[in-house]
Amino acid sequence: MSTESVPTLRDDVPDNATDDSTSEKFTVVRFDGDDDPWDPKNFPKWKKWAVLFAVAHGAVIVTCASSLYVSSP
Repeated sequence: MSTESVPTLRDDVPDNATDDSTSEKFTVVRFDGDDDPWDPKNFPKWKKWAVLFAVAHGAVIVTCASSLYVSSP
């Protein structure tokens, strides 16, 4: 993997940029063009489905675990 395809910070955003409302640091990540492989919009369909399945599976497991704990005598 080359370092050219890794998402980078833009130079016009300072490293110590803060959100005025909460005074917390944040990082702005920009992608290199429309065909950047690190951009989630450019992931292959199987990878998008795998991420969706993992997140949905985790949500179902957490929901089931919390209801089982509450419903036990």
